[in-house]
Amino acid sequence: MKTLAIFIFTCIAILSRGQTRTEQIHQSLQLEHTRPGAQLMILNITGHVSVTTHTGSDVIMDVTRTVRASSEEALERGWKEAGVGILTRTDTLMLYLKSPCHPLGRTKSRTGEKTWNYCWENSDCDEDYEVRLDFSIKVPTNVSVHASTVNDGDVTVKDVRSAVTARNVNGSIYLQRLGGVTSATTVNGDVDLDYTTNPTANCRYYTLNGNIHANFKPGLAADIAFKTFNGEFFTNLDNLESLPMKLVRKQSGNQSHYQLAGARFRTRTGGILLDFETFNGDVILKEVN
Repeated sequence: MKTLAIFIFTCIAILSRGQTRTEQIHQSLQLEHTRPGAQLMILNITGHVSVTTHTGSDVIMDVTRTVRASSEEALERGWKEAGVGILTRTDTLMLYLKSPCHPLGRTKSRTGEKTWNYCWENSDCDEDYEVRLDFSIKVPTNVSVHASTVNDGDVTVKDVRSAVTARNVNGSIYLQRLGGVTSATTVNGDVDLDYTTNPTANCRYYTLNGNIHANFKPGLAADIAFKTFNGEFFTNLDNLESLPMKLVRKQSGNQSHYQLAGARFRTRTGGILLDFETFNGDVILKEVN
């Protein structure tokens, strides 16, 4: 990775809650390569994440870093300890919150796959300051994007033609003018998405407390799965065919159990699976020009 330019503006303000220091970071980063398979990962904790594309071959990063604390001493400590982390791994560029209390590392997911995540089990570490990062990123059009945040921010991705993975906990997900396989998951927020070309591989959309608005281009041919506890499914598709409910096997240790996967439909000739799930929320699926 080669750093091309860095421009930093710093200011300090005193608020009623205590002390706040903010800086604007502008940095241009080079990917090892931009051939198919190249990926940008933004792993945020507090703040917005916004990603769009440009015609260049570099990744342009603009970040607003804000540190808040109740004392000048804590503010200085937070300013020195926590900031933007940059990590490269062959075909992947990662941007994240570098923090002594929540280091980034490789962990196993529930499915046993290794993935990048923060360590949340450092109970001996006590941060007496708050750090917020608001990311605004531009990437080459053929780079896949994984964008996530946890608190007080939305995830927005626009004009990406490759695969998009979006994760949130307390905020919404907005995906606009997509062109590839998509996975979007949040807990407390909406999931809004639209495609410039319909996806050609399986996609997954989930929110616990929120609605899902999904706009596809006319001519959509797919199998559609819909599961909810307290929501409804709305669509302007007039050629839906009901499919038998699917029995899914789930393994937990040495035991396995089975459950019904929810309602399933087919539009036109079927094909890829579009998997929608909510707990408290509706799914609105439309074909739009």
